[in-house]
Amino acid sequence: MEFYSKRNKVSLIEYKGKKAVKKQFFDENCCKRESEFYKQMSKELLVPQVLEAGLDFLILEYIQGMNMLELLEYQEEHGFDQEPWVFLWKWIKACGTSCGLIPSEGN
Repeated sequence: MEFYSKRNKVSLIEYKGKKAVKKQFFDENCCKRESEFYKQMSKELLVPQVLEAGLDFLILEYIQGMNMLELLEYQEEHGFDQEPWVFLWKWIKACGTSCGLIPSEGN
């Protein structure tokens, strides 16, 4: 199963007997930056655990639930609830406060 991503190939895979997410990067520098982001932020915020990292890919812990696109589409159809957006805003603010890094995409 593939997830929508503008910049990477993102797939649900099986990794060591469990579901995981593989992000295949088209730019090795982006992969390195994102790997560093996960390492730093995992000390302070809820982010998926990096299970394996290569030059152009990351294998991440799979977290069951809606992603941001699915949540937005659900709310478009069923009505707006501000709670998840307030949580996201606080999470992004904590990212910036913790290390000056802010994710550049919602994947």
